[in-house]
Amino acid sequence: MSLSLVRWAELRPDDFCMRRDLFPIVYLPIGLCEPHGHIAALGLDLLKAEYYCEQAADRFGGVVAPAQGWPG
Repeated sequence: MSLSLVRWAELRPDDFCMRRDLFPIVYLPIGLCEPHGHIAALGLDLLKAEYYCEQAADRFGGVVAPAQGWPG
């Protein structure tokens, strides 16, 4: 697995075009930025959304767009 090669912002143009042509899908991680108490990060939902999108792109193909956070 090479998760560093699925994020839109980290791909070179030729790598982006190759991934797009092989599997034309973009995963858009969306998560709330709400407090979960002192035991978890403020953007925990966004971190999880990014992780799952990266796993899917690595396993099935495609590109992961920059994450979109939403205040909770």
